[in-house]
Amino acid sequence: MKETILGEVRLLVDQTPCLSCMGAMAQFRALLPEVKVSCHFVRLSARRRAERDQCLPSVKRESRTYSIYEGVESAGTMTGSEPSGGPRLEGALRTLRLGLRQAGAEEEFCDLLRLEPDPQAVKPSELLPLSLMLPASGAFHALIRLSLKEGRLNEALGLLEFMRRKGVPIFSRTFEDLALNSEMHPRKAMGFIAEMEALGLQASRRLVSAVLTRACRLGGQAREGLGPAILRLRCRQFWRAKHQADAAPEEEASDVPLDERFRPGSSAVGPRAPLLFLQLPNSGAISSCISRTGHLAPRWAKALGIWAALRFYEEDAKTPFRVLLAVAGIIQQEEEIRDQVMPGSASTSAQRAVVASLRQTGLLERMLTKRALTPEEEAAVRFIEDP
Repeated sequence: MKETILGEVRLLVDQTPCLSCMGAMAQFRALLPEVKVSCHFVRLSARRRAERDQCLPSVKRESRTYSIYEGVESAGTMTGSEPSGGPRLEGALRTLRLGLRQAGAEEEFCDLLRLEPDPQAVKPSELLPLSLMLPASGAFHALIRLSLKEGRLNEALGLLEFMRRKGVPIFSRTFEDLALNSEMHPRKAMGFIAEMEALGLQASRRLVSAVLTRACRLGGQAREGLGPAILRLRCRQFWRAKHQADAAPEEEASDVPLDERFRPGSSAVGPRAPLLFLQLPNSGAISSCISRTGHLAPRWAKALGIWAALRFYEEDAKTPFRVLLAVAGIIQQEEEIRDQVMPGSASTSAQRAVVASLRQTGLLERMLTKRALTPEEEAAVRFIEDP
């Protein structure tokens, strides 16, 4: 009888198996010698294990499905040593649906992910509390990463919406993975950045700059001018947050230390702190975007002027300011950026529009005051303005 049972058992756990676990595996192998048993695990640091335990209520740690979902979370962090190239989304979703079915939430979950629900529904008298069957934030994050890895963006967005509806804390890295996905439209990515900031999670300048750079790399006539539009959208978000912070009572803002105005990590830790500072794209990313889309120089001029007006250090605007004038053909290209900037071929009307926008936003006057242009370049600008 033992020799006729064939198959394979694969275990995914979030810590090193203890001697008791290894003994149980050895007994299983002795009982069914033709069944292959493999166990894979990831060693979590003490800090990460403490962070994970803090964001999980004890009721979830004691649930029947906790070990299953933690196995999925651990598998998502592996580097490919597991059998068959790692976990698959289909198997993970099947496990999640089994748990949600016991709590009567499978139909809603399948509707969000556009899946076919199981016709065998659980009787209302046998339903379990959703808190017992709902996985942790880390498990949802691992499932979203699996979805993006397999190119299934709709499933990833469905999982995120399910987390919102059920009040599952959302990590900042979950928003970052979605925003940086190659299939995500830049406007949608900026929406994710705004949502994470509304939850009190800080978006890094690297993330904002990466979304802007990707917007400039998208081709097609329908996406023409997307880069300047994304920059202006981010500036509006920045101005709106600054206006809200200025309108907040002084005593309310002073109660929160400066280093705690943004709370990293999970979006469900404590009350939300006021948003006092958002990250704008860095000057290097803007210079690169302008050089890639020099034919949009008039649009970039207005967006650059707004961006520079919101910057604390105006010196950061010097490089993109000079790159803009170079791609518009108003000044000569510098040696160090000649290989990176497209040759200036803008028409005279486009050059005048660039100078007019820079003058309107006040950037031109500030750059002339700070001597960002040589006397010859300043003369060329004034000639375009007053031929």
